[in-house]
Amino acid sequence: MTDENPRNMYKVRRKEAVQVKASREGIKWDMLNVTGISVHGMEFLHAKPYSSSELLQLSFCIHGKLSEFCFKTWGRIVQVQKPAKNGFQYTLRFEALEMMHQIQLDEILKSQVNDFCLESGESDSSYRMLI
Repeated sequence: MTDENPRNMYKVRRKEAVQVKASREGIKWDMLNVTGISVHGMEFLHAKPYSSSELLQLSFCIHGKLSEFCFKTWGRIVQVQKPAKNGFQYTLRFEALEMMHQIQLDEILKSQVNDFCLESGESDSSYRMLI
C-alpha cells in the first residue's frame, strides 16, 4: 500500500458484517460494498462515480458477535480505480474518526477473525489511555 492508503487493512470476509452508507450532501445515501477496512480508512466497490479527493459523509454499522457498533464520520477518496467488473474501486481515508471509535473499531476487527482478516503482517494498534 502507498502512504495515501489506509494502513493495516482488514479484508472483509463476510459482507453482512459491515454496512456502510455514503452521502455527498447528507440527504441521499448509497450502500457501499466494503472490501477492506482499518482504523484509518476503507476500500470499497461502487457503481457510482466519485471523484478523487471527494469528501463523503459515512454511516457505519459493524455487526459484532453480541451487538452492533454504529457511528458516523467523514472520509476522503484518496484513490479511484476502474476494476474489470462494472463500477469503480475506491480507497477512502477517514477524516474525522474520533479516538474512541478508532479504539472500538480496532478491537472489533481484531476479535472477529471469522469476519475480518489482516492483509499485512504489521500491527500498529498503539493506543494509550491517559488517566
